[in-house]
Amino acid sequence: MQDGNTNLYIIYYMVNEIISDYKNIKERISEIIDVSGYKNEYVAKKIGLSPSSFSVKKSRKSFSLEEIEKIIGVIENEDVENFILLEILRGDKAMNEPTYPIEDLMAVMGWK
Repeated sequence: MQDGNTNLYIIYYMVNEIISDYKNIKERISEIIDVSGYKNEYVAKKIGLSPSSFSVKKSRKSFSLEEIEKIIGVIENEDVENFILLEILRGDKAMNEPTYPIEDLMAVMGWK
């Protein structure tokens, strides 16, 4: 059984990973959209932006969290998922961060 400090560290580490992954996605959303194969105009209309506003936000990397969620919902496909997972794995290896077994996560979250 792990003590409370270890559990807090694991949760802290996981939250930091999620934030880091989000920042990486936000920074690379243009590339992710291109990988998806969808045209900018199509994605723009699907998320409720004009193509010109979408283009400006894409070039400035200034999409809001809600817009990024909508974009991912529109462009989600196997190519995008593979690209994102590969980039996350590359980042983890480059940072040489420690990893934790799934059992630790399950214990912290109270899952069986």
